[in-house]
Amino acid sequence: MRFRSFATGFIALSGIASAAPPPILERTAATICAVESKAAIGEWRPTRAQIRVLENSLGVYFAKLPGAETNLPAPNLVYARQYSGVVREGKRLIAGRFYPAGEPIPRFAKTGACWVTADGGNRYWDVYFDPKTLQVIGHGVNGVA
Repeated sequence: MRFRSFATGFIALSGIASAAPPPILERTAATICAVESKAAIGEWRPTRAQIRVLENSLGVYFAKLPGAETNLPAPNLVYARQYSGVVREGKRLIAGRFYPAGEPIPRFAKTGACWVTADGGNRYWDVYFDPKTLQVIGHGVNGVA
């Protein structure tokens, strides 16, 4: 599986910048899934406890970002999510994929396998979480639909 580079830069703004709002997650449990990619060497299964820590850290992560940054998830949506364990540059990370709750699952999606949408704008986004440092290390949003 190819990984998109995630946004780590900040935009300099004149005046006072407001923090980005934290995403709203749906109440139902997240899906833990397999990437099922030939390139996903070292794939592993994160625990529900690790996912809870990831989800609890999203607010802190997004609060540090300026609200005017262009690479933010769409606000005022409730998000469903799926998680998988990946190895990137020798580190075990949790990849989280977020999409609007109530969105139909694609026909091509296999039971238990993650599905990835490459467009759809900022309604589809992802994060990478380091379970050793207990921090979100980056995020990315999809391109224009």
